[in-house]
Amino acid sequence: MKNFTNICFVIAMRAEAQPIIDALQLEEDPSFCPGLPMRGWTGEYRNLQLSLVINGKDPETGLDLIGTQAATLATQFAIAKYGPQLIVNAGTAGAFGENGARSEMCF
Repeated sequence: MKNFTNICFVIAMRAEAQPIIDALQLEEDPSFCPGLPMRGWTGEYRNLQLSLVINGKDPETGLDLIGTQAATLATQFAIAKYGPQLIVNAGTAGAFGENGARSEMCF
């Protein structure tokens, strides 16, 4: 099994992400997706580089951006910005299995 040193959490809603942000004392990264609704936090925990991204809120309605499109975009930006070795998706891609996808560990 590979030892990961750079892990990214992808979570749809801020309310779901906040307990993790608080527990791991992550700091908001203002350089993550400026001008777009996605938001990111970074930090270190037990020699692990951590990042956490959320999909953000719709600027017109103030509602959380949820679903596969928002999750895909936030995840792509997280990969480009943070280069994680492991992504932990905490339920942001509703309909994931319905669309024929499956989750696998790739080492």
